[in-house]
Amino acid sequence: MGEYGGRRAPAGSVVSDGVYRSRRPALGILFAVLVMIFEVPALRLLLDGAFADPAEVGAVVAGTALMIGLPAFGIGLYALATGATKVGSPVEAWLRPPTAHLLVGLLLFVVAGLAG
Repeated sequence: MGEYGGRRAPAGSVVSDGVYRSRRPALGILFAVLVMIFEVPALRLLLDGAFADPAEVGAVVAGTALMIGLPAFGIGLYALATGATKVGSPVEAWLRPPTAHLLVGLLLFVVAGLAG
């Protein structure tokens, strides 16, 4: 059976497989470059905290949260900028990848701020 329970799709309708696809690679490259630029201070914070004479736990946690949160935030921001929230209901769109990565990245930024 097909997606419509054995029925054919209505004429002229576009059947989506539920996967979001963008057609803006330049914007993706821009976000990737910006994330890599911001990863350098996060990595420095992590390494400085890890290799200090007494290891600074707050700096290690903050650096780790930033190292994980920045790429997640970049993926979510790219999805938001290219219209991923237009697929499905608004609540569902924010809780499904790739836009859910934006929320996870923001949460990790809060963790980094509280740890630092």
